[in-house]
Amino acid sequence: MEKENTIDILELIIKLKNRRKLILISILISFLIGTIISIVSKDRYTAQTIFIPQTDNIESNITNSGLGCLASLAGIDIGRQGSSG
Repeated sequence: MEKENTIDILELIIKLKNRRKLILISILISFLIGTIISIVSKDRYTAQTIFIPQTDNIESNITNSGLGCLASLAGIDIGRQGSSG
């Protein structure tokens, strides 16, 4: 005889109802621990930004377009094409 792979919802609700005191105590303890940790811990905020100046130079726009722009965001200088010095 093969065991059925079904879930009896009524049986599940009855088991949860019988264990509601344990469930409520667990929720309350977790809430209190989370509240204590949030009050005790120090606030740490970090922000970072990168500004890329916009230029009208066609040569500069070619260098900073596409992958060149992504490389500059990562801090990689790919150099300018056709520039001297």
